[in-house]
Amino acid sequence: MAVHFVLSSALVRARDRLLHVVDRAGTFPHLMRVIFWALLAVVAAGALLDYGAWTREESFSGPFRPSDQWSGRYAVNIGVGIPLWLGLRLIQAVPGHGSRLTGPRLLLDGRDIGLPQTWQPEIAQGAARWLGARERELSFALPNGVSNDSGLLLSVSYVVRFHSTFYDVARWGFGLILLLRLVLARRWIGRNLSPADGAISGPLYRYAPYLLAFFSLASALVIAACAAYATTIAYGIYAGYALPTTAVFHFGPSDLLADIELYFPPVILIFAAMGTGFAWAATLGIVPLKSHQRMERRLAHIWAWWGLPVILCLLLFSLSAGGWSGHIRPQDFNYQSLAGLIPHSDARAFFTDVYRQAFWGEWDVLGSRRPVAEAFRELTVFVARYSYVDTLLVQLGLIAGALFLASRTVARHYGIWAAIAFVGFSYITTRSFLSTTLSEPLALIWTLFSVVFLIEASRLNSLSHALVALAGLTLALAIRTGSLLTVPFLMLWIATSFATGLRARVWVFTLACGVVLGVVVFNGLLGWLYAAPNVDPGANFAWTACGLSLGTEWTGCREAYESQLRLLPHERAQAVFLFTKTWENILENPIVFPAALAQNFWKYLKHMPSFLFEGYSSGYQVSPGFAWTAVLTLLGCLFSVHRWQSSRTERLFWAFLVMSVFLSASIVLGGDGWRVLHVTHALIACFFAAGFTAPAVVVAGATPTWRWQSGATIIAAMTVLFIAIPALSHVLTREFAVPSATVSRPDQHIVLGGRHIAGFVVIPDHEDIPPSVPALHLSKFIELFRSSYWESDFGPILNDRPPTPPFAFIMGLGPGSRFGGNIYVAPPAVLQMPHVCAWKFRVQNWSEASHGVIFFDVTAAEELPRAGHAGLCPLSMSFSFRFQKGPSAGA
Repeated sequence: MAVHFVLSSALVRARDRLLHVVDRAGTFPHLMRVIFWALLAVVAAGALLDYGAWTREESFSGPFRPSDQWSGRYAVNIGVGIPLWLGLRLIQAVPGHGSRLTGPRLLLDGRDIGLPQTWQPEIAQGAARWLGARERELSFALPNGVSNDSGLLLSVSYVVRFHSTFYDVARWGFGLILLLRLVLARRWIGRNLSPADGAISGPLYRYAPYLLAFFSLASALVIAACAAYATTIAYGIYAGYALPTTAVFHFGPSDLLADIELYFPPVILIFAAMGTGFAWAATLGIVPLKSHQRMERRLAHIWAWWGLPVILCLLLFSLSAGGWSGHIRPQDFNYQSLAGLIPHSDARAFFTDVYRQAFWGEWDVLGSRRPVAEAFRELTVFVARYSYVDTLLVQLGLIAGALFLASRTVARHYGIWAAIAFVGFSYITTRSFLSTTLSEPLALIWTLFSVVFLIEASRLNSLSHALVALAGLTLALAIRTGSLLTVPFLMLWIATSFATGLRARVWVFTLACGVVLGVVVFNGLLGWLYAAPNVDPGANFAWTACGLSLGTEWTGCREAYESQLRLLPHERAQAVFLFTKTWENILENPIVFPAALAQNFWKYLKHMPSFLFEGYSSGYQVSPGFAWTAVLTLLGCLFSVHRWQSSRTERLFWAFLVMSVFLSASIVLGGDGWRVLHVTHALIACFFAAGFTAPAVVVAGATPTWRWQSGATIIAAMTVLFIAIPALSHVLTREFAVPSATVSRPDQHIVLGGRHIAGFVVIPDHEDIPPSVPALHLSKFIELFRSSYWESDFGPILNDRPPTPPFAFIMGLGPGSRFGGNIYVAPPAVLQMPHVCAWKFRVQNWSEASHGVIFFDVTAAEELPRAGHAGLCPLSMSFSFRFQKGPSAGA
């Protein structure tokens, strides 16, 4: 109590001194007015420039000169004629600005071949360029196998803007001068907002009931909109839509609905911010406290019932607004999932490894690297009856359920506004992965599970809840490895917070080690049962470590040691080689490694606020100044409200979490960008969502909580399923086989039909999209194929020999599918006849592309008769099928 009194007195004295300085500044009103309007003009001009008021497009012909700063990259001088005191920003993909403002394009003899994703074009504008010593330089890389010759043409669009440093100083200066003017006007504001006698009778009081009614009315409108959307889904099911969740896009303004979805997350955050603002107004006596708290209780009751359906509705609409409804949006991960209907790259490997295990009893390389992730993916595919679309729907349902439970727990502890903000932040970082079978969405489910028990552990000071949360978070990081130090820091937090005395803390730390070791052993057991030989879980971290030792990304080691790596027989030998090279590089130049760590640390610190509000790829842009202001405001609210209310356990948890994430980012951020820290994004979102609070916010307090036994039961049940489902899938396919006589020629392929085919029909632009089959117009298909860099993997098929619509673009699975799946241009009938159990394709003009995918043209498709081949037909539960090894079609 004495410490609290001393601290409060010190804060009061500091406040009085600060106000005295501010009042002295108020003696120069004319100067303040001039500075205010000058900075306002600069900020307004900068906003216009940032929005694209001055844009330019330039083209450069090859051959290009090598870059002076980056080995293996090329450079051109850009922005000639633009004053050097202005900066440039490349336009990557700006929705709503018209087709002219597109991202950088690389053309070879007039054909768009796309730039590689790993080395994005970058404009270097250092201090020397400010002084005119050097010109602006655009550096970029060429795709593999493309020669630097005169047939190349690079086209780039950019926005002319202020330099970032100058603009940031102007915005911060404007914010400070505005804050100074508000503080100087505090007495005038106080007279207008609240009366002198302290009773609530100010102007806002008269309108408070109407303003507070907005939140209930807005909630009712959202629920009604979701009910209407659910009605369209029911109609789509009744009418036989191939994708019933897209029926609404056939009724209303399709493009408008797809564009609106991009702004759902910021609207959710604005709603939560408005509620928090009214909570602070109620705290300060500006609006009636009891009326506001009554409104919060009403909202909490509404969303306790309707939260899950609304979250499910929002995620379904987001999934359907992209390729499912025929819209090609740069915000969707189309490279990993073409139109949300064909998996590719890592997402394809995770999905097709399920079939590989069912056929041959083991996973391929990627599934073997992450056994827990692949076992979880097996479970979702098994429940979805081996359909790619249904797998995405099962995954979405699990995410919605976990997000609802986590948000309810947040509401109990921090209030309804924090829960709504948590949903908004989670939506931002989740929406990009909804259409993919990557490991990120599966890891998010376990992270949300751990959020529930972390909050309960902090609130109840319960060791059992903390251990359950530790197990859930360890499973999440086993699924999507990234934040390497979070689990060790969490173990230290448990030992520090839930025990007193050295002996007790050692015992608790031992329990935490046992929980983590159990997950590690479980991951190893899955690998021992189902993984391919000579593939170790987490072995690909060697690429990240090696890249740090060279001061580059993980691809730097592939370029530096490509010849040696090719001679090594398997991934395990490559990992050993890379770790050896890492140590040698550190000994040779010990400065590079810590410099790379510091660079990653600074990158995470600098861009984290913007990422929090934008996510991986958004349809809107948030200025760094606004993002930093919002983050600092949330931190101020969090500190002012919870500094005395929160427990020591909770404060230590957030401190350990933030330290672990920042230190982990310094190690792994350069490896795969922000994706690599996906597991901890939900925890960081929960931390900042807690800032949407005020002293007047209603919290549930002693409401019923999750029992730790329930969490332990869920973990135990899921571990049993992870072990059993892959084995069950393989066992159920043993009795089914395709006789080797079925395929007698090397140009014949057997492909599973029905729900096992992933793909869509491409139709001419003048035809309406049929609802009975997933479809895209030809122009959309070309846009999708090129914007997602698929052409760099499959070759220039659209220019050399473009298919004539209608045709089906599919991924087929069968005995001739190397690595799990081939890509085919096939007759539309393969998708229009879902009752067919299997097809015999005659193929030609095949060529192997990157990522182990083989691309084929189907010249003839023959339905395999059921008689004599009943094993190909799906069972009532639609299990997969096993094919005998031996002579097979295709590769």
